[in-house]
Amino acid sequence: MPPSPSAAIRTKLRALALFDRYTDLGEAARAGMRDSLTHSDPELLTALLALVAAAAAPSPLDTPALETVARREQPAPPADEAVCETRIGTRLGPWRIHRAIADGGMGTVYEAYRDDGEYQKRVALKCVRSRLISPALMNAFLAERSHLAALDHPGIADLLDGGIGSDGQPWFAMRYVDGVAVDLWCDTRGAALRARVELLKQACDAVAYAHSRGVLHRDLKPSNLLVADDGRLQLVDFGISAALGPNIAADHPQIALSRAYAAPEVMAGAAYGPTGDIYALGALMYRLLGAGAPAPEWGIWSMLPAMRPKEPDALSANAARATQEQARQRAAADPEDLSRRLSGDLDAIAAKAVAVDPERRYASARALGDDLQRWLDGRAVEARSGERYYRVRRFLRRHRLTMGLVAMLLLALASSLGVMLHQQRRMASEAQASEAVGRLFASTLGNATLSGIGATPFSSRELLGKTEQELNQMPLAEHAELHARSLAALARGYAVVGDYGHAQELAERAQAVLQGQADRDGYVAATQLALLNTHAQHAQAQALARRWIGQLQDRDDPRSRRARSGFEAQLATAQWGQGDPYGALRTIDAALAHIPEHGATTDRELLAELLILRSSFRTLLLRFQQARDDASRAILLADPINPVLADDARERLLLVSFAASSTVDIAVAQRLVDSRHRTLGERHPKTGLAWIYLGQAQLLSGNQVDAQEQTLTGERLIEASYGRDHPTYAYAIITGSNIRSSNDARDNLAVLRRGLAIYQATLGPTHPQTLQAKYRIAARLGDLAPSLQRPGDFEELIGLFEDNIRIKRAGHLPAPWEELYLGRALTRKGGAANLEAGASWLRVSQENVRRYFAPDDLYGMFTRNSVAESRYLRGDPAGADRDFALIREQLRGKPGFANQVMTHYALLYRAAYAHQTCRRAEAERLLTEAYDTDLGVTGAHSFITRDALAYLEHFRRHGNLHNDDSSSLLYPALAPANAGAERCQGR
Repeated sequence: MPPSPSAAIRTKLRALALFDRYTDLGEAARAGMRDSLTHSDPELLTALLALVAAAAAPSPLDTPALETVARREQPAPPADEAVCETRIGTRLGPWRIHRAIADGGMGTVYEAYRDDGEYQKRVALKCVRSRLISPALMNAFLAERSHLAALDHPGIADLLDGGIGSDGQPWFAMRYVDGVAVDLWCDTRGAALRARVELLKQACDAVAYAHSRGVLHRDLKPSNLLVADDGRLQLVDFGISAALGPNIAADHPQIALSRAYAAPEVMAGAAYGPTGDIYALGALMYRLLGAGAPAPEWGIWSMLPAMRPKEPDALSANAARATQEQARQRAAADPEDLSRRLSGDLDAIAAKAVAVDPERRYASARALGDDLQRWLDGRAVEARSGERYYRVRRFLRRHRLTMGLVAMLLLALASSLGVMLHQQRRMASEAQASEAVGRLFASTLGNATLSGIGATPFSSRELLGKTEQELNQMPLAEHAELHARSLAALARGYAVVGDYGHAQELAERAQAVLQGQADRDGYVAATQLALLNTHAQHAQAQALARRWIGQLQDRDDPRSRRARSGFEAQLATAQWGQGDPYGALRTIDAALAHIPEHGATTDRELLAELLILRSSFRTLLLRFQQARDDASRAILLADPINPVLADDARERLLLVSFAASSTVDIAVAQRLVDSRHRTLGERHPKTGLAWIYLGQAQLLSGNQVDAQEQTLTGERLIEASYGRDHPTYAYAIITGSNIRSSNDARDNLAVLRRGLAIYQATLGPTHPQTLQAKYRIAARLGDLAPSLQRPGDFEELIGLFEDNIRIKRAGHLPAPWEELYLGRALTRKGGAANLEAGASWLRVSQENVRRYFAPDDLYGMFTRNSVAESRYLRGDPAGADRDFALIREQLRGKPGFANQVMTHYALLYRAAYAHQTCRRAEAERLLTEAYDTDLGVTGAHSFITRDALAYLEHFRRHGNLHNDDSSSLLYPALAPANAGAERCQGR
């Protein structure tokens, strides 16, 4: 029975209300809605599809929507026919149709494959839906094919083939895009605002290119912007595109417009120009960033005369109405946090893009894309160009991001100058002075820095010098605070490049320039405090930090809490330097407690920095798991908001693994290199450090060739950035020396001593890196073969180890590697007193394994190896042989150069014991195994391979153990082994 008239009208009205929602969906979602309505409300489906078909007619604006519904009540086609008709399995040209993948207002898109045997290729093949064929639809289809043929852009799915089917209908094949709609891609990955803006920028680039080729898209919406897994965006479906011209509305009827993304003048029937696509991009910005639409009441309701368009709500106001889940999908704590992040520049860009008056929108898609790029770079956006003082504030904020002790110097400068400028806006002279300083930094440091935190090459000493020279010539006598902050910013810049002396001079000048005036938020004091700690003037740093913390103690606003936490971090560093590591940890814990984990972006960045600092402290205390937890938490905090800081945390995670002597995943180190290259550029010193960490990881895995090449790459980058007097350069050459060292040369001792001298001059005698350099020199002296040792080497290494142990114990720090290597050195020196002293230190090392390390970590295995060696040389070769047998089995199959060195010694000592106990065949078998494994793991030119071969060949020829140049560390064990073998022959 047909429905009653009143029911029919209600159904039409419900269809009208559902129309906008349906047309804005992607095809998969549309199909799902049709399937659902087929079973639940077929009358509503019939009315809805009638309205959709009416929208595809040549001039839908000529007929009121309600009248259109009344005229079109014929039954809807079956849903499966609407999607794919009957083409699946057939061929069009050389292409075999596999399945339907999309169904739009004017055609169906199929996945198809090359089927003529020439080559393999997958394409997206589009055909007109024959049941909807009309002159307007055919013209639009042919126009789409023509427009695609004119476009060749990496962000646009290009035309590959085309033709006429046997039914006389045209078709064309496009590059297949394996991606998902941009909104779905972002939401399912929880993409932060920056990632979403980068995708919008890609969309603008593609649209701008199409416009430059004379093509308007006219249907920009999420489902026509597909994103692949690698984050590359592709613009598809030019089905209602048009050539740019004066009479687009007349020549190109609006076929199946997506109302939520259509400009108000288009909905009113006006000509469609480039600003229509720009409006759609702005509406897309609302959807991706603010989780809504610029004007929900627009759409089909705008056809009613009483509904006149009004200016859209601000993007940030739109975001304030988002759900909690939508805010979290954008890496915000809540809708209020999301609204705060969108306010300002992004608000202005979005408002300009979706302005009701087309004349007030961006002049081109390129201009919109350029403004988005300015936001990404941290530069002033054109949408706010008319605001007084805006450019100065924005410039200063941007350059606070690009430098500093952790590559953020100018962010701190810009923030402080921006705050001061805001507070003293009434003083025109102060504003002019700030603007002049801004121009200075833009013309010097600014030209050497890519804008934005994700793209910061290294500013050179020459540029800092030029900036300082010009700053000194500026008339800033009446602007003491501005002058002081500028000097403090330069001081931080000089600290970055390693000129600590001049940095200290500038910091002192900054304090003097203040002349007792307020140092708002302590920026100048914080600069001086960091330099005091760098110069190991920890007592002065502690006093200054406590004074500032006291001043901020009763202030509970967010800015004061952040400032207090920053001073507490410096206080912790000072406490650490004065031998109070546990007090330092308590201070860092207090600093972390002041900052909310789900607060503003600035809070989360500060939290990540504090966690990285605490991770470094915990590493030095050998609390490796806690250190890993801190670094991992810092990564989670920083990843959505600050990729450079997130990589700093990944760097810390790698350093924890190196310190823990545990296996390092090369993929993690490679990821750090790739990310530094992407965010900071290939020549940044932090990229150089990432190469060095990758080299260390390669060495631990046994790949010495790649390790050397990657470490050398890092050394060159760091030297080019810092010169040869910077502590980071010292770290690079010390690490590289370790990777390139061998047992048969003293060639790297000079490099190690050069690194130590740099550390002592820049960081002081008790800095952890200085102590590490002393340890490396002593360990190298201890690892030298007997034939390479010189008078005084043993005394020097004992002195270095004992001095490090004394300094670390005075600072309540463990010294496990010094204790282990001191025990090994005494053992290998021989003599009753040295053997006994060495055994005592090795017992300390065994306790260190239980307290700090895992038994199968590098430290644990070195300790077991050294204890077994001591046991052999102290007269218990049988017990040592059992220990070495267990070590050999535990190391079997484990990768890494260090593991192979220990395997080498275990096999050679076992061979010596077999020779000593008259088991000649067993001795030869063990020597052969040592040579074979050394050759397979380290290659023919490795010193351990040559060592094993020398012993094996001499044993086969002469029947005893001997190395012609006495270069083996097994040498102390040879005398008892050969003496035992002589007794065997005597029997």
